[in-house]
Amino acid sequence: IESEKKLIHSSDRLEAAQWQTFQTIFQGYNAPLVVNGNGNGEDYYSLHKMLFEALDIVYLNKIDFVNEKQFEEEYVSDKNLEIFRKTLSKLGRYKFPKVKEILRAKPKHFEAYEEMILEDIIDSLENDFESSIIISEKLISQKPDSYVGYLFKALDLFKLNDFENALLVVEEGLTHSNHYSLQCAKAQILIKMAKTKEALKLIEIELGKDPKNVFLLRTKFLILFTDEGCWGECAVKPLDIIDEIITIRPENKGLYVLKAVALCVMQKYKEVKKFLNKEVNLSLVTKDPRINTAAFFILTYSYVARGKFEKALKKGDEVILQYEDHPISYFTKALAIGYSLIYNKELNDIPEENFLDMINKAISLDFIEFHKAKYYALMSDVFMETRGTTEAIETIDKAISLDPSNMGIIEIKIKLLMMNNKSDEALALVDKLYVDKFIEKKESTKIRSFLIFVKADQTKDSEERMKLINKSFEEIEPIIDDNQDDIGILNNLTILYAHLGRKEEAIRTAEKMINLNPNDGNLYDSYGETLMLLGEYEKAITKFERAIKLDPKGWFAFQTYLKMGTCYEKLSNLDKAEENYLEGQKLTERMHPLKKDMYTYKASEKLDGLEKLKQELKIKED
Repeated sequence: IESEKKLIHSSDRLEAAQWQTFQTIFQGYNAPLVVNGNGNGEDYYSLHKMLFEALDIVYLNKIDFVNEKQFEEEYVSDKNLEIFRKTLSKLGRYKFPKVKEILRAKPKHFEAYEEMILEDIIDSLENDFESSIIISEKLISQKPDSYVGYLFKALDLFKLNDFENALLVVEEGLTHSNHYSLQCAKAQILIKMAKTKEALKLIEIELGKDPKNVFLLRTKFLILFTDEGCWGECAVKPLDIIDEIITIRPENKGLYVLKAVALCVMQKYKEVKKFLNKEVNLSLVTKDPRINTAAFFILTYSYVARGKFEKALKKGDEVILQYEDHPISYFTKALAIGYSLIYNKELNDIPEENFLDMINKAISLDFIEFHKAKYYALMSDVFMETRGTTEAIETIDKAISLDPSNMGIIEIKIKLLMMNNKSDEALALVDKLYVDKFIEKKESTKIRSFLIFVKADQTKDSEERMKLINKSFEEIEPIIDDNQDDIGILNNLTILYAHLGRKEEAIRTAEKMINLNPNDGNLYDSYGETLMLLGEYEKAITKFERAIKLDPKGWFAFQTYLKMGTCYEKLSNLDKAEENYLEGQKLTERMHPLKKDMYTYKASEKLDGLEKLKQELKIKED
């Protein structure tokens, strides 16, 4: 017991296996981190995946619905159908002057209602949402039983971040028409209100009536994209959904872009280039701002993740050349410069000013607030590297003000507060999330326990540290009995039991979570850490090796190598210790700044300590 207590108070005390708490609560599309590596021998840099939400292609817009045959049959006269289609095509390529010229032509090409629809779309595409809403209200007054006016008005309010009123408009529209477009719009609104479970239930009901509806399937893809669990345990994965839609609508290039996003999230970065080159023409001849700017961004993202920074920078230049008035063009270049500043020390001759020029240009061109929030999230990342956590926190606050229900952005702030030794502020923020009903009691309790645990790690006084570890356990204890198969809770408990010297309970809990999911490398990492804390170094190494075998490039792998190095050092196998410390250091350098800054010093500290130990042993031998 005394040796256990000594280890508990040692420098190896808190290696943060409880990061799984965040991985399982702040999940999916809005989660900030893409893990590093896919087990195929290439290490990837960690990037935000929430940045994809800034792309025009992500959410359904008015043109998507108006391009449908059913819409044409209901609202476009046969004699005007050809010119209507040509006009929509020009709108899709942002050729607004030519469209306005067509609308001003005498005699008129369109009926009054057709003309209002096109004017509404023009105003929306030109980001004049207030004017667009006025036209939408006229559409409603002329045809109150039609879904179109309600749909258009709700989509404008959606882009204005007025989700409450957008939802009210949709609900009113549904009292007149149960059209699938209104259900899709409602689901998109619910996603932005952090109500993805409700959105999924809604879309599943509608798909039960119309299982091959492309818009319902596309909305389901977006919803599943917000749930990390759907990439593992759900019967239908997001990639399966998008493949099904492509089978139904192979001519729709936007679907291929969405699939490329899915490939990025799955870390199939090498496939992204081949796939986009095959399916999406990025040449100047086929200008399509909505699709092509997104494709350039995704391609650049994949290059950055693979460490091909120069190629990423070139793609940023190309997209600006082709689409100099589009915010995503500058966001793409900002992405390449920003992560070069963070990860590529060889290109550090690029001044931060270049990044700021690009990101501020993107902000100035974009009128959608939840898009701008992603620009500030990227800026916060860069500031974390170039200016420190204080300015990173100030910048992420701007992002939160623009997208207040985005859990991924809020998670970033919580982590930044932790890094800045402001755990009490982080706890207050979690309490507010619970009060505002963004998270449930169980999730609130798990995060609170974790944050108190982190506070213990930041406390130098050993007595105070143990008080905080006990408090962390007391926080989570009330929900244990009702959540005995919750892996996140079990993962927390096994580490807490180990720190409290409750060896039998620690090992029993570790065995239970492994039995629940024997193929999760992260759980073996936690089991190994538990054994390490209890002084069972050889047994710990076997668990760490199992973790690496199951998931060689998992998000936790950088920690696993550092902890395995600690075990070898304790066993006086200094060569193996150095080997693992170096591997851990290499992976740490590729982690996102939110984690890199917390662990780079540990890797360097361990290597420095090992070198010092070697020197001491050499002196003794001499």
